[in-house]
Amino acid sequence: MKEGSVSYENIQYSNNQTLTLVLNKYTTFQIWHTSDITGTIVIASHPIVVVSGNRCNYIIVKESSCQPFIEMVLPTNQLDNVYVIPYLKYRLEITVRVLAVNNTSVDVKVGNNRSRKSLKSREFLDYLHTTISYVSSESDVMVHIYPHELLKFHGDAFMMTIPGINQYLYDYDFMVPNDFESFISITVPTNAVDGFVLDGNFVNLKNIFSISEEEHHFSSFSIPISSGQHHITHREKARFGLWVYGNFTPYDAYGYSAGMAFKT
Repeated sequence: MKEGSVSYENIQYSNNQTLTLVLNKYTTFQIWHTSDITGTIVIASHPIVVVSGNRCNYIIVKESSCQPFIEMVLPTNQLDNVYVIPYLKYRLEITVRVLAVNNTSVDVKVGNNRSRKSLKSREFLDYLHTTISYVSSESDVMVHIYPHELLKFHGDAFMMTIPGINQYLYDYDFMVPNDFESFISITVPTNAVDGFVLDGNFVNLKNIFSISEEEHHFSSFSIPISSGQHHITHREKARFGLWVYGNFTPYDAYGYSAGMAFKT
């Protein structure tokens, strides 16, 4: 926790203290705090689902109403050490948060600028992303992004999970909600940027952003998408990352990863 403590059954728990409890099948436990609880570790004797976030948050106060930031947290055995942060059309100011599970060094490339930072276990770093960026680390890390609010109340900020490049899929089935101007964002190896088939039709691409680091060469683009059910694949069976998001609804926005390959 950034500051303060958490109270449960009249007991105060501070940083580096352990709260232990028993949950019956299909029951839930919720804990909240007014401070940032990034870095909290949850360990269970059986598989569980962990959801985290903030019920009323914003980045630029004057340009938004508060928005829930909520995501299901990936287990630590489903993380990666190489990430490409995608291009999101209209969302050119994005805060990226990289959270270390173990002590590690993290390298970030934004444009032609490179930086390195050492993180201890459960520490994080934030940086500003615009079109495409690259994150690598010695040990697996967790990555979320927080696209900033759009001007004139055309879309609030939101929270979105970024899977690593080793967890991309070959195809996706996904749903797009009504009442938003929605988009999909794709990240793919640069040599496979052509050849996407959306709902049986080849995709025409514009505004492709690319980044290269070591042996990795990736490109990212974003295109409009209609509401409803969709299927996307690649004619050369390339693996790619896919995200779905929506803007331009006053006081609201959304974004989510369309899927990922889980480690076994």
